[in-house]
Amino acid sequence: MNVSFFFAVFLLFTDLGLPRPTIYLIPRKIIHKGITVNFSCVAMSPIQGFYLYKDGHKLKDLPVELHKTNATFSIPNVNCSHGGKYSCSYTLSYPFMSESSNEVELFVVESTFPRPTISPSPIMLVPPGGNATIQCESKKSSMRFYLQKSGDEMPQQFLETNGTVAKFHIMNANKSHTGEYSCRYSTKSGPFIVSKMSNLTRLAITDPHLPKPSISLIPNKIVMLTDRMRIECTANRSGNRFYLYKGIDKKQLQIVITDGDSVIFPINNLHKEDAGSFSCSYMNQSEFFTASETSDNVTLLVTDLSLPKPNISSENIMFVALESNISINCGWANLNGKYFLQKDDHVMSHHILEANETTFVIGNATLAHGGKYACSYSNTSQPFVISSRSKYVTIQITDPTLPKPGISLSPSGMTRLGSNINILCRAHDLNNTFHLNSTFYLYKIYNIENTGDEKDHRPQIMQPDNHTAEFSVSIVKEEQGGKYHCSYKPPSGPLMSEPSDSLTIFIVDPKLDRPTISMSGNTMTGENVTISCTVSRVKINFYLHKNGNPIPGLAMKTNFDMGQFSIINISLEHSGNYTCSYTVGDNLFVYSSPSEILQLLVSEEPDYTMANIIHCVIGALILLLLGCLMTLDFYSTNVYEVNPQQCSKEESMGGPTLSPALDADPDPAPPTNQE
Repeated sequence: MNVSFFFAVFLLFTDLGLPRPTIYLIPRKIIHKGITVNFSCVAMSPIQGFYLYKDGHKLKDLPVELHKTNATFSIPNVNCSHGGKYSCSYTLSYPFMSESSNEVELFVVESTFPRPTISPSPIMLVPPGGNATIQCESKKSSMRFYLQKSGDEMPQQFLETNGTVAKFHIMNANKSHTGEYSCRYSTKSGPFIVSKMSNLTRLAITDPHLPKPSISLIPNKIVMLTDRMRIECTANRSGNRFYLYKGIDKKQLQIVITDGDSVIFPINNLHKEDAGSFSCSYMNQSEFFTASETSDNVTLLVTDLSLPKPNISSENIMFVALESNISINCGWANLNGKYFLQKDDHVMSHHILEANETTFVIGNATLAHGGKYACSYSNTSQPFVISSRSKYVTIQITDPTLPKPGISLSPSGMTRLGSNINILCRAHDLNNTFHLNSTFYLYKIYNIENTGDEKDHRPQIMQPDNHTAEFSVSIVKEEQGGKYHCSYKPPSGPLMSEPSDSLTIFIVDPKLDRPTISMSGNTMTGENVTISCTVSRVKINFYLHKNGNPIPGLAMKTNFDMGQFSIINISLEHSGNYTCSYTVGDNLFVYSSPSEILQLLVSEEPDYTMANIIHCVIGALILLLLGCLMTLDFYSTNVYEVNPQQCSKEESMGGPTLSPALDADPDPAPPTNQE
């Protein structure tokens, strides 16, 4: 009987009421090549013969003995061509046949296919009624993925795909879904030619009635590469099997069975790959598919000393009033990752910033927020490997209801290197009520990035008998220059006062060469003047002082060994006495002695008084000189003679007439007496 005739007969006699047979596959439905497989076909009553079909096509028929209700078809030395769907039918009397049996699928394993992987592995914890996703991945493009539960002959689910990944979803999970799962895949060319089985993953249902475990890191702080770390998991019951998980997908790392109520998971010689987020759970030793809920997550951050330190808020201490906000800035150039805020070497889990943010804000500050803060960062490529921490900034919580103290320096003014000074801090309120027996604190404020060892900058503490604390500094050194604040804590409360105004100590180093000051330009109003300061040094900063004020006020533009300060559009207010000084290098609180005084006199109109005086004096001197010359010339060159022709006439008139005689004898003889 050919196949077409068989189908025709089958269609004609499907309503004969013959019971459908049942087919079984022995030994299993997924086999390796070379194995013999048996198909058993079973009918309800004695029949004459059985027929075996593959994918709807008859393969062989098998007559049976009378009164027999089953038959076995064998396929020895199975190969890939034998994979497919099989069914059977039977006949009571030719040509009448039963309907085909149920179908069984024969999958043949091709050992040359790469083994797929399943995740999460090796365990999934799902709450009752929750959803689970099992992912299967192959290394080659696939057509169909199969999900199989241990104990089931046939895969529970399959997914068609052209890619390398398939995700199987289990909805509204319950105890019937618990068990171990694996997956396989087949290619487009042969849907019944499958890969080897993947690794196993176990699906367990969590029991909300079991106490939730707790997890902690020992030591509970950020650790360095190659350090040792222990992770402790604790349950409120004994005799458990504990599981340690890592990451969001709860990748199982370790299992420890104990008769106690806690276990330690050790991690020795930490590497970058060991950092991450951890949690734990437990099961009763007799259970494998019912577990406790997982603990809260704990994050293990590993410090990589090769990463540069970030920058933090510029000053070493911040005074923050109670119930106000704390703002801490952290930054690093071109960061693509996250910032972490640390308090006393512990990362604050709720204070993590993305790279586009740089300010940590802690609202409604309490006394507990006081302490030492630092920050670090991680890159996106390794989110749990962080940089070394920044310098510390100290947050001091203050009581805004306490009066602000006053601070002063004795002696005042600039301090000579090697001298002795006192810094006075005084506390009283508006009613002049002194806060006796208070503890006073003197803080030096400095730029964090310009300082070295942080432990050298702890506050000085005093508890005087009166309202004033006197902090003495003997033999002043260069490093003691800078900005200071003071505050106090009354004996009646845990909070200290807000800080005083700042006091800056400027130090004069007499060993530094004294600079020279000079001026160029026009001192008339509206004109420009440039004051220059010079000294034979390099890497210096020049400052200009006015009218004897020792505190540097005006920074001069420095060019090697010269500083210049230009006054544009000069006015009368610029008149005064000027000096200059300088600092060397980055020490901005140690100055040279000031230069000589330069007097700047600004006038509104041109002043001709001096020029007029000079001109008058010169004119008078010239006139006097001319007069003297004329007088000398007159007396030295003119002589008078008596003309004899006129003598008698003159005598008769009463006297001689004098006339100059150019040729007269210069030494005439004296006259003689005649009768």
